[in-house]
Amino acid sequence: VILKLTLGAGANFDFDKSVLLKKDIPQLDAFIDQIKDLKGTLTIIGHTDTNGSYEYNDKLSLRRANAIKEYMGKSLDLNNYKVEVIGKGEREPIYKPEKNIPEMAANRRVEITFVEAE
Repeated sequence: VILKLTLGAGANFDFDKSVLLKKDIPQLDAFIDQIKDLKGTLTIIGHTDTNGSYEYNDKLSLRRANAIKEYMGKSLDLNNYKVEVIGKGEREPIYKPEKNIPEMAANRRVEITFVEAE
C-alpha cells in the first residue's frame, strides 16, 4: 500500500510560518486513520516559496515538516514507522517562477508519503 497526501492544494502554511492551519486538520486526520493500523515508511517533505534565502527556506521547510510529524505523533505510535523528515526549501516548487501570491502560497506545502512494509 502506498498512500500520498499533499497539504497545500491551496495555501496550507501562512507566509513565514510553520503552524498547521485548522482547515488542513480534517484531511490530515483522514490520512492518519488510513495508516494507523499499518507499519511502514512515512516520508514528510516540507517546501517553501521563493521569498527568503536558500538557507532560511531550508530551515523553514524542515520546521513545516516537523510540525506535521509532531501532529501525527499525537495520534500515531511513530515507533511503528520509519519516519523521514525532509526540508526541500524552494528547490521543488509547483510553480516556477511564481507569478503571483496564490502561486507562492501553493508552493508552501508539505507532502506526506506512506509506504507499507512488506
